[in-house]
Amino acid sequence: WGDAGMAERAFARFLAMPDGWIENRVDAYIQRAECLQRLGRRAEARQSLLASLALGAPRAEALCALGDLEMEESAWQAAAFWYRAAMLCPKPTNGFVQPELYDYVPAMQLCVCYDRMGKYRLASQMNERALLLHPGDAAALANRTYFETRFWGQKKEKQG
Repeated sequence: WGDAGMAERAFARFLAMPDGWIENRVDAYIQRAECLQRLGRRAEARQSLLASLALGAPRAEALCALGDLEMEESAWQAAAFWYRAAMLCPKPTNGFVQPELYDYVPAMQLCVCYDRMGKYRLASQMNERALLLHPGDAAALANRTYFETRFWGQKKEKQG
């Protein structure tokens, strides 16, 4: 996308029309939110994502984007809420679907959130879940090493 402002206005015009396939409307709200975020209009981006939720069953695409907004503010607990919700969404069979946002991405993001909240066991569990989905993933393997070191260090401290 070249001009986020122009794209945002086009999505807003589309959404102002009363009809349109529901999947197109959901996607337009999500894409508009991305434009708004690029323009630094975070509150409006959040509102656009929340509006997409009013159109039917929640989509992981919107829930992960809400989690991303919270992560950018270091609001780890709020971000974790949205990522957990994304993992509970069934993958739609129609519309615009990003399959990774229904399992792998929220698992990795939950790993970060839980780590930042000091919930290392939960963080490690989410990382292992991501590894089940993507065996050999470099980021998840690095996380595994990080958690092994963290847990080994905690065991040594308790023993000493």
